[in-house]
Amino acid sequence: MTLNNKDILAGVVFALCGAFFIVQTLLGLDIGSPLEMGPGYFPMMIGTLLIAFGAVILVNGVLKGAEALERLNWRSIILIAAAPVLFGVLIQPTGLVPATAAAVIASCFASSRMTMTFALGLTVGLTAGCVIVFRFLLGLNLALISGIWS
Repeated sequence: MTLNNKDILAGVVFALCGAFFIVQTLLGLDIGSPLEMGPGYFPMMIGTLLIAFGAVILVNGVLKGAEALERLNWRSIILIAAAPVLFGVLIQPTGLVPATAAAVIASCFASSRMTMTFALGLTVGLTAGCVIVFRFLLGLNLALISGIWS
């Protein structure tokens, strides 16, 4: 019998993340009941779902044929992890538009198949969508471009 190492590893990671949420919830938040949910109810449910998904993926990895683990693409890992950090660092000094654009561009080039044209189109579309949703629909008082257009 051969094992699918990717699925087994993914299942374990999902289950560990779910267990982390549950432990943190049990240590510090009131769960409540389905009719009167406490602040810990949602994290508890998410943790439970993550463990369930992890178990299904793990079982699938045991039953499915073997697939070799591929070499990690460090550029993708670094760019995807950097995108929300970049947004967080830039939102205050530059505003919503530049921070969103920088985060989208960083995550676009995590893929080696991304073209400049598609990246620019995606950046414009997602930045415009964020401005519409957060500034106009939700009414958040965020500077669009700091110092220029509030």
